[in-house]
Amino acid sequence: MFVSIILSVFFSYIPGISKVVFGGDSGDITVVSWFGGVAHPQGYPLNTMIGWVFTHLPYDATVAYKANLMAAFLQAASVGLVFLMVRLLTTNTIISLTTALVLAFTPLFWLYAHTAEVFQLTLLFLSLHCYFLLLAFKSSNNKKRFYTKISILFLGLGFFHQYTTALVFPAALYLLIKMKSRIFTRNIGYLHVFWGFFIGLLPYLFIVYSSLKGNIINWLGPFNLLNLLKLITRSDYGMFSDFQSTEKLSPFTKIIQLGWYIKVLKSDFGVLGLILAFLGFIYLFKKSRDLFWYFLLAFFFTGPFFILYITFPPFSIFIQGVIERFLLLNYLFITIYIGFGIFVLFTFLRRFYFIKKEIYSLLLVGLLLLIPFSMYISNYHKTDLSRYTIGSDLSQDILNSAKLPGIIFLQGDTIVFNTQYSHYIDNINAESKLVMTGRLRRPNYRQEFAKNNKDLSFPENFFENKVIEINLIIPDLIKLNFDNYPIYSVVQIEPLPNGYGWVRQGMLNRLYKKGGEPKNSELLTKINSEFKNLKYDSSSQGQVYQQFFGEHVEGFYAASFASIGATLLERGMLDESQKFYNLSLETNPSSAIAYIGLGEVFKKRNDCKAAEEMYAKSLEVDKSVKIGIERLAYLYKDCFKDQGKAEFYFTQLKQLQQDNADTPVDQL
Repeated sequence: MFVSIILSVFFSYIPGISKVVFGGDSGDITVVSWFGGVAHPQGYPLNTMIGWVFTHLPYDATVAYKANLMAAFLQAASVGLVFLMVRLLTTNTIISLTTALVLAFTPLFWLYAHTAEVFQLTLLFLSLHCYFLLLAFKSSNNKKRFYTKISILFLGLGFFHQYTTALVFPAALYLLIKMKSRIFTRNIGYLHVFWGFFIGLLPYLFIVYSSLKGNIINWLGPFNLLNLLKLITRSDYGMFSDFQSTEKLSPFTKIIQLGWYIKVLKSDFGVLGLILAFLGFIYLFKKSRDLFWYFLLAFFFTGPFFILYITFPPFSIFIQGVIERFLLLNYLFITIYIGFGIFVLFTFLRRFYFIKKEIYSLLLVGLLLLIPFSMYISNYHKTDLSRYTIGSDLSQDILNSAKLPGIIFLQGDTIVFNTQYSHYIDNINAESKLVMTGRLRRPNYRQEFAKNNKDLSFPENFFENKVIEINLIIPDLIKLNFDNYPIYSVVQIEPLPNGYGWVRQGMLNRLYKKGGEPKNSELLTKINSEFKNLKYDSSSQGQVYQQFFGEHVEGFYAASFASIGATLLERGMLDESQKFYNLSLETNPSSAIAYIGLGEVFKKRNDCKAAEEMYAKSLEVDKSVKIGIERLAYLYKDCFKDQGKAEFYFTQLKQLQQDNADTPVDQL
């Protein structure tokens, strides 16, 4: 039955699998799987090896689809293991099957059965660890040692695959001690348990092989033990604090994070699911204190503790998309609580004399059919990525904006990784050279980039074996290569060499020497041509349930349209500027920058009232936008000649600048 469950769930996942790269780290995982390269820290070699097999299966599909198929299989395998765990603990096959299917069709879990990531393998190893640890807990002394060894083996594989597995260490340690397994004695026979844990390091031999072989995607850089240690330990990137400074975070931020976490659980499991989980919690407290504390520790550290520990609060869409993936481990334990809750409910119903055995059996079957079936019906549209295209649209539109192949500076995980997929696998604009701007700080990346781009010229400090800030590298890199290659960037990188400037044209900015910029008519022709050929279609996005990463990509399009509007506004093309600001708002109605831009357009037309309305709307969507307050202040001073209101907004601006409240993530 275990295999049947895995296959059934796997085939139920297939219709919703994405044919393109999703967002976040998915592009990196997919490209690395195809080339057998080295992924971002901590390297994820086992994931890459399994991914290589899936992406090279001989059937007609995109590489992205094949990588995403791996995710579906791994998630289905975890569902099967949940069935085994609940059956082991309740001895009820029907309830165990229902519980497993509840996890299978929970929105977050289901979503990550449709897109490649590293969390699916983490969850599988964690599920295997938990299952064998529970087997050891339930078994006689003869088998206890064997199951404990297997459990620790999978714990090690999970830990060295992704360090979030360490969140279950307290729970595992508690149950091992309670089992009196004596693994902490000096008896040499028990040392095998610890050796099994470190078997998880063996897959890193693949990293060595891949690096020495040479690979276009190689986060290790030139092979040496120091680079390998940095990759494995993530020493250059940290853990759960990569996205922002923590200087301006207050304790209140943690309350916001915890509130967001509870909101996510309620959205995915519903009130009924949380009630059942609470019943399971109470049941374990009464029936088995050892299991109660084991599951409580596992739940707490993978959920509330993790949410309180991380230092990137969910203030932006992108960060919410980043955080939610880590909750997959927590969902495993919540679902097991739900399984116990279902067990409690039907044990209670069974006590009533008027419920005959036949009726009780029918109720169980009804539960099996009703709960998972209703979840499937209500959640499929939330997780269906079969029509998801915006991840691919983004990368193609970026690459197609570089009409003349050149050097393209990329910024942001989704932009970088999705663009790499289209560039290296789909061979779109294959002549251009992609630069991961943020990684230019790292000597291993600079060395690898220079090795793969020998036709470029590099400044002397480019080869220094130390971390160098990019503002000390990019100006000279640009100056040395400008005459031979057009230079593009997603954002307007600063500082630039003297006499150079960025001009927005399409999804990219292009670098020009002062005096060599396109004239207004030429620029407008370029922009309109880019816009006409965009893959992105805002009207089609309404047909797809919007995920965090998809919404983040739409936000990038909105920002790009607003940037085009700003470029045209600066050149005095007010009608054309207004068109792109309006387009930005159609894509993202909460774009404060677009409202401010429209305010500037109306101000230049001396339409003070319309400008006031736009500036005010910018503050409605984001009260922390200082420039909106500043524009209103000057509007009242210069346009309305109302010194009183102008002074009011200047005072408000000063107060905001002195405010020590938390700064939104995307403003840091």
